[in-house]
Amino acid sequence: LPTLSENHGHAIVEAMACGTPVLISTNTPWRNLADKRAGWDLPLDQGAFASAIEYVGRMSSLDHLQWKQGAYDYGRLLIDTPANVDLNLAMFTSLTQRSR
Repeated sequence: LPTLSENHGHAIVEAMACGTPVLISTNTPWRNLADKRAGWDLPLDQGAFASAIEYVGRMSSLDHLQWKQGAYDYGRLLIDTPANVDLNLAMFTSLTQRSR
């Protein structure tokens, strides 16, 4: 998801929580994804994105499983953090109250 900006991309977190490593730009709030084996946060540069895609294509099955696990673990950490759950609940509650 080579986005120009992102304040909180639910699809990004949901992908990781399902065990899908993500390829996102550094214009998102998540950093050092490769250290967590959860994906890559890269500058908006075609070469950088192409290199990451080629790296994934060369991964062994075991490496791929380890990255899937890393993405799952990090995504679940983001979702299951009580403060994040409370913030999301407050946001959706606010939205439903406005529409009444």
